[in-house]
Amino acid sequence: MCFANSAITNTAFFGGLMGAPNTGRDSPSSKAGPIRSGAAGSRSRGSEPVVFGMSGDGPAVHIRDHQSNIHNRWNNQLKPVAEVNEGDLVIFECRDGSDAQMSDKSSSEDVTKLDFNRVHALTGPLYVTGAEPGDALEVEVVDVRPRYDYGWTAMLPGFGLIFSNSNAGVLDDAEFQGPYFRLWRFSNGFAYMDQNKVKVPIAPFMGIMGVAPARKGVYRTIPPFEIGGNLDIRQLTRGSKVFFPVFNPGALFSTGDAHAAQGDGEVCLTAIEIAGELHCRFRVHKNWNIQKPRATIPPQNSSLDSKGYYLTMGISSNTNEAAREAVKEMVDWLMREHNLTLRDAYVVASVVGDLKLSEVVDGPNWTVSFQVPKSAFTD
Repeated sequence: MCFANSAITNTAFFGGLMGAPNTGRDSPSSKAGPIRSGAAGSRSRGSEPVVFGMSGDGPAVHIRDHQSNIHNRWNNQLKPVAEVNEGDLVIFECRDGSDAQMSDKSSSEDVTKLDFNRVHALTGPLYVTGAEPGDALEVEVVDVRPRYDYGWTAMLPGFGLIFSNSNAGVLDDAEFQGPYFRLWRFSNGFAYMDQNKVKVPIAPFMGIMGVAPARKGVYRTIPPFEIGGNLDIRQLTRGSKVFFPVFNPGALFSTGDAHAAQGDGEVCLTAIEIAGELHCRFRVHKNWNIQKPRATIPPQNSSLDSKGYYLTMGISSNTNEAAREAVKEMVDWLMREHNLTLRDAYVVASVVGDLKLSEVVDGPNWTVSFQVPKSAFTD
């Protein structure tokens, strides 16, 4: 769930979403906002915020969807919700990125009512014993699970790749400019949309994982920076190991904004957004002194390859423009080929399409490609 590329973030409707402009390449806004979220729609189980127990391989810690465990800003002064040792199994119970404002009963009208001061709802922070500044914190992703049998995708005027450019007029349909909400239902490892016309394999991952920043202050979760944060890397699924630079004692790890599926680029603004559970283990690597997060990832889902792909191209001296061209071409193709509405074609592109920088050496023009698997369609 990414809002960073809007062209209209200074309007009243989106006030408070981004905060002040960035002051440096890796410095997010320090505009203060609410620290602990105030969601009324959370569905926590049990009365204890944190439960310590045992798993098959040792100690286990369950950090529940409890109001005391939820925050929506990066802040190294937040009190840890729990302390764990290396190797403990930790289960983070997370709300969706909207802080449970959207559900399977929501509509496009509800998208306009979103309180963006509550984006993103994160669970944590967690103190990992032995982690010190200069170390690297390894997060082994044991599993990521949807908490419910549905997810959603939404669009908003001015957001997403195409309409982050105020001059983009190719997709100028009046309805396309308005808010949009699409529900996905999960069954047997797939997400279904439009009366099962579109079928996407579920490959859950956490859109946001990160540690507390070195700098004091209160920072929005919208832009990623050296702590990690809103990375939206779809390959960080079960079996991944993600390494974060540590800036504070205990690292102070938080996570949220789970996605059931996403294409590389998340081009329409959102993926298949879900409330999710992250099951993970931590390991501390002393004195690694890495500057940015890095990861190892498992082999990727090959079931999408069975029927081949649609591939479109954008060619321009500006890579952003080339990316927009490629996505516009794909939206047009999917509308014609599968009789999709313009907005549904854009949703499919965001959820299962992969945007790639295919050529950067043949200046003055660069090539960006965009591919969508044919197996995503049942017709």
